[in-house]
Amino acid sequence: MSQSLELFLRNGNLELVQSEPAIDRPIVSHPGVVVISRARSEDIVGIIYVMITCSVGEGSQIMEWLMGWSKYLIISKVFVARIKGKIVGTMAYSKSAWLPNGKLVDAPEYRRNKIGYIWGLAVLLEYRRRGIGERLVRKAERDMYLNHFKGWYGNAASEGVAQWYVGKFGARIKRLEPKQLVAPGVYVEKKFYQEGAIEELKKGIRKPVSFLLEETYAQVRTKLTASARDRWIKRSSLARRRQRST
Repeated sequence: MSQSLELFLRNGNLELVQSEPAIDRPIVSHPGVVVISRARSEDIVGIIYVMITCSVGEGSQIMEWLMGWSKYLIISKVFVARIKGKIVGTMAYSKSAWLPNGKLVDAPEYRRNKIGYIWGLAVLLEYRRRGIGERLVRKAERDMYLNHFKGWYGNAASEGVAQWYVGKFGARIKRLEPKQLVAPGVYVEKKFYQEGAIEELKKGIRKPVSFLLEETYAQVRTKLTASARDRWIKRSSLARRRQRST
């Protein structure tokens, strides 16, 4: 039986824990053939190696990133690309987030819109321009779709990478996204059902119109209630007068 890569924090330590048993299907990489699969527990060294090799930064900065990667690998689904058994690319997606108190919860975007966060896309330099990155993203997309996600978002490292997401996957660059102010890179988002400009305009108009209708309804209801109350008071007063006169 094979296991998927699952990492957990236990007693303050990062531990690998095997989970999701599946029928053992050996991964076979023929010469030059790229195999995309879900990461296994023993792949952690290869994954970290690819991430570090593809990073641009000083040693101390990379170590800081490494701590962040380890933290997010715990709560992510990780995919790898292999050639002849060697891990040459990786990426991950997640629906969860850490609170400052260390509690693990569903991320706000997932709670509100069922949208996952993609990150960690990296391919070794000598294996690039072979469509490996695209295949990794599509593998993650399919997995998200099968798990009832409605789309994904991420922070592209540069404008060129953001345009790559736009061209390959139909993602959108959202430059006025509030997250863009605090997160590095270029914010990109894709919904598995992409709404066109007219649908977005309708949605934008629908909210204020709905608010106005609710306000108008509340005012009309208040007036009708007051009118009905006044009529009931008048009828009650007339009835009491008649009773007194008789």
